[in-house]
Amino acid sequence: ADVCYSVEIIPVWTEDIEKIVKNNSCIFEGHQGVLLDENHGYMPYVSGSGDCTAKAAEDLLFSVGRDYEVVGTIRSYMTRHGAGPFKTEKGTGLDEYNKDNPWQGPFRHGLLDIPELRRVLSIQRVDSLSINCLDNDPYDTYWDGKEILFECTGIKRAEKIAKLLNKPIKCLGFGPKRSDRM
Repeated sequence: ADVCYSVEIIPVWTEDIEKIVKNNSCIFEGHQGVLLDENHGYMPYVSGSGDCTAKAAEDLLFSVGRDYEVVGTIRSYMTRHGAGPFKTEKGTGLDEYNKDNPWQGPFRHGLLDIPELRRVLSIQRVDSLSINCLDNDPYDTYWDGKEILFECTGIKRAEKIAKLLNKPIKCLGFGPKRSDRM
């Protein structure tokens, strides 16, 4: 949690990025996600920006001989902006931070889709999980080929998700502020 208080944002195109990576601890924030990747998403609902996995950051870290950890950041339910396939969709709207807008379209949400997350994990290296939105998960069930009752909330729900995905937990989020993380 202390890392959140001492972050300096550095654009990837900075000339000194290799020197910075080699001599400091760095966090690379992912963009968009595997399900919007041209090679792994669902056409035509993909990004035109190429590889949306952590490959570029991994290649850079490998090139300078750095060890690294990939933390997969997910919510305790699924979301999607705009059009495209969404097997577990239940509704639109949901919270004050994710609004419908003309550029991205409606903010859609649905059950946590365990088979889809397992597919992503087969594509993208993920060492541990950061599970967020545990404070406002609107569903009592998740999808694992059929709808299954969670039978738990909060930390217990996060532990169940981590077990279903066979990954350890790195961070839990119970709200939008840094102080809501553990």
